[in-house]
Amino acid sequence: MSLYSRIGRPVSLFFNRLNKAQNLSKLENCLFSTQINQNKILTKLTQASTNKIIANRISTTKILSNLKNIKNFQKPDQSTKNGLWYILSGFVIMVGASYAAVPLFKIFCESQGYDVNMEFRDLGIDELKKKLSSLKKVDNRSVKVKFVASTSGDLLWRFEPCQEEITVAPGETALAFFKAKNMTDRSIIGIATYTILPYDAGLYFNKIQCFCFEEQRLDPHEEVDMPVFFYIDEQYTEDPKLENVDQICLSYTFFESKGSDDIQNLQKLIKPAQN
Repeated sequence: MSLYSRIGRPVSLFFNRLNKAQNLSKLENCLFSTQINQNKILTKLTQASTNKIIANRISTTKILSNLKNIKNFQKPDQSTKNGLWYILSGFVIMVGASYAAVPLFKIFCESQGYDVNMEFRDLGIDELKKKLSSLKKVDNRSVKVKFVASTSGDLLWRFEPCQEEITVAPGETALAFFKAKNMTDRSIIGIATYTILPYDAGLYFNKIQCFCFEEQRLDPHEEVDMPVFFYIDEQYTEDPKLENVDQICLSYTFFESKGSDDIQNLQKLIKPAQN
């Protein structure tokens, strides 16, 4: 047997086994790497699926929350309903009070002795002259009377005093005028109330002639002057609460009377008859 046969064959077998071992190792590494990639892919897929599920749940929660808000908006709670009823009731009371204000105020003035013409309305001309001639003017005291005019929101009149103020002495008569104009194309009946400030001074402020508590009818765009004939009682100077009060405010407010609607209805009936 030759030397190559004795040495070369075993060497060749050794290298063949070595190559097989290396190939087997590469195959194992390849399989291991493939397994790792598969695990990574599965992990990514799992995370993506989990994120999608979470997103879907969040979206569903938002939808349910919005539906709940819409339901709550469409069906107000009991407190909101009660609040609306209170507002509506208050509005009705205010409207009713505006109509009742004038007669109630007149009743109050009559009961307290503040009625405008209570002392003079039943007097004849001679008796009135006698009453006025008995007044005693207080020369060492003067009072400034300021005049204010206003209208309620639904009365479309222009109403203003013809003078801003008048200075009078207690026991002295004075005459003032107010001007009213109907700014609409329909006839309107108005009625006025008055206020005297300070209130303590109202006890001594006597109006001989006045337009308050009396219905005043103005035709479309008609303008009138309304007088106020008054005096301040001389006992004004003896009241300690008015010792330093030398200024009085006389304020009038006009309201629309219910009679305006009656006039409108009557005019509607008259026009067809005339035609």
